[in-house]
Amino acid sequence: MINIDELTLGQIKQLRDILGVHGEPARPVEIANCDPSQGTYVIVRGRDIGVHAGEFVAHPADRTVVLRNSRRLWYWKGAASLSELAVYGAKNVSECRFGVLIVEPIQLLDACEIIVCQTAAKGMISSCPEWRA
Repeated sequence: MINIDELTLGQIKQLRDILGVHGEPARPVEIANCDPSQGTYVIVRGRDIGVHAGEFVAHPADRTVVLRNSRRLWYWKGAASLSELAVYGAKNVSECRFGVLIVEPIQLLDACEIIVCQTAAKGMISSCPEWRA
């Protein structure tokens, strides 16, 4: 068995050539800020908070998103995923359960996905009747 701690520089170069590893070592890729513009209508999925839709205000911390004019999306029918809901809206509006409109800013503390909504989806979500128990 080979002890990796005892490899010579020549052996390391041979391994590099065998494995096809050339050039500079990989460096971490810096990701530019890809937050939506303030006021953009988005859907936010959280781990514990569920799903919310509203106007993007800020993303002040790693998993914190601030929305205003937002609604909690409890249930929808006629969209296979949140991505489809964000593009087309749901087909069966009468069967959707979207909560009361929260006008003031709300902090969502465990966001794990932010999806920008298309115009059709925003209109469908905004016009869906308020679901109340």
